[in-house]
Amino acid sequence: MAIALLTMAGAAGAAVVVLGWSAGGARLTLHGDAIWPGQGRPAPPVQLRDSAGRQVSLASFRGKVVMLTFLDSHCGQECPVQAAQMAAVDRELPPADRPQIVVVSVNPADTPLTVQKFVHKARWRGPWVWMIGTRSQLMPVWKRFGIEVIGTKQKINGIRVKGIAHSSAIYLLDANGRERTGYVAPFLPRLVAEDVRALESA
Repeated sequence: MAIALLTMAGAAGAAVVVLGWSAGGARLTLHGDAIWPGQGRPAPPVQLRDSAGRQVSLASFRGKVVMLTFLDSHCGQECPVQAAQMAAVDRELPPADRPQIVVVSVNPADTPLTVQKFVHKARWRGPWVWMIGTRSQLMPVWKRFGIEVIGTKQKINGIRVKGIAHSSAIYLLDANGRERTGYVAPFLPRLVAEDVRALESA
């Protein structure tokens, strides 16, 4: 379950929370809910194992536009909807222009199998990496990006069920690894695709 909160502005400090703001001298118009001035700001360092067991970092994707988000592969509600919108972004772009999708898990119970099933259902066409880990490994990353993650308990048909509630945000990083704009789901895939094209051409 996702909490539809715009936390990225508070986390970044210097973010400009407007639509369609032109990024200074770069003459770049972006469409996110939060847009970082000028040439953006360096994304916080992230290094975790992915669902394939490889050690990966955000820095390893320099040279590519990155669509960074935070998901729970066990979620059956908001996360699949957001993943479907990300798939729609992919469909708006030719294969060579699709962004590198990077997911940071918000659920330490994510496994290679649950991740693979989730991505298969989402039908992502572009390259993707899903970073997983223990709560102590993931929590610093959540904090760096202003993502709030809360354990929940509820009763369904008299059965107590544990779940995860988390804030929802997608960041676009440019080829230099700098945060440029961010969105809160639900978003318009067409506008995100336009921003990907703009950052690739910048």
